[in-house]
Amino acid sequence: MPIQQGLLITVLGMILVFVVIFILWGLMFLLLQMTSKKKAEEVRGVEDIELQTPLRPTVESVEKQRRAVAAAVAVELATMDCRAASLTIPGGEKFGQLTPWQSAHRTRLLEQRQRTRMNG
Repeated sequence: MPIQQGLLITVLGMILVFVVIFILWGLMFLLLQMTSKKKAEEVRGVEDIELQTPLRPTVESVEKQRRAVAAAVAVELATMDCRAASLTIPGGEKFGQLTPWQSAHRTRLLEQRQRTRMNG
């Protein structure tokens, strides 16, 4: 009897899950149908605008893009120096170097690993 109850609950749960999935699918379909008419009208307007714009980039637009890239590179190079200066530890050491405390701790960990390998 308990197995039959468990199976019944499982089947009802699965049916409920699929019913909810189909309801959500139907709602999405209705929303798509309601909003697609507006999208079709907007697309027609966009096609007209796209036909008016030139397919090849003009010299001015290419030059603007080149200047924007040059400015971005210059800003990045300038900020790299600032970032490198900010990666120092208060003791004056660079970020990549170890403090004495870190090196002592790592040495102790390495020694422990060697002992476990020898004993293991």
